[in-house]
Amino acid sequence: MTTAGTHQILSISEILEMILLHCDSCTLLTSAQRVCHYWHDLILNSGALQEALFFKPAQRQSAVRVRNPLLENKLWPQLFRKRFQFPDNFYVDEIAYTFPDIDPISEEAYLRKGASWRRMLMQQPPTKHIGIIEIYPGWREHCPSFTKFEFRHHGRSFLMSHLLHGITTAALMPQEKPWLFCDQDWFARSKLDIIGIERDKDEVSNCVQQLGTAISMYLPGCDVLVITDDCKQVVGSAIGPVDWWLRALSTLQISETQRRERIQV
Repeated sequence: MTTAGTHQILSISEILEMILLHCDSCTLLTSAQRVCHYWHDLILNSGALQEALFFKPAQRQSAVRVRNPLLENKLWPQLFRKRFQFPDNFYVDEIAYTFPDIDPISEEAYLRKGASWRRMLMQQPPTKHIGIIEIYPGWREHCPSFTKFEFRHHGRSFLMSHLLHGITTAALMPQEKPWLFCDQDWFARSKLDIIGIERDKDEVSNCVQQLGTAISMYLPGCDVLVITDDCKQVVGSAIGPVDWWLRALSTLQISETQRRERIQV
């Protein structure tokens, strides 16, 4: 086929769209949009391509959810698991942190205020659910529980920017497993005893291992999962950073069928 013939075929938006849908999301997000204005405009205005880029919720429902590869392969290991900022009075501020290195140029691009990844979904189709695992719900005896929050902010979905806010305010501590977080207290207790209370240094890691089955069970039905000692937002109040982060998300509805559902470990 001649070059002219190729250009003529690619000028048909339906054909070009079908071809671009076979590209990976990173290619669609970067190089494909730089080919020409026509490609750029098509990608921005195509519902199917916007779904492929995790910018628009998929209309089709599927039992199998696709996790955002940009978050899993790039943002989570290179950016989210890097320390950002902590309040001056944050009592674990003296702990030494080790994080993967990130190229300064890439970091600047990621942290740019208008960076497009901030508008991306966690997965397709999105669940709009945030899962909270409490180890000591209501500070009762050791009785882990699960609560599901539904994100209902003007019909919009839970986006990566909401995660970034939780991380930069030190409410969420990204764990090695993508989409799994713990809060400040858990992070501190897993590192060292700095509040004058004797603690088993293996307590947190052992508990996470015990909760492995529960995490595997609940995480697929949520956009993210947060492990905390006690979440007051479950009963409508706010004390800790996770509580305030949940409250800042605006309209959240607790699933009455999964409010402090007991977890067998």
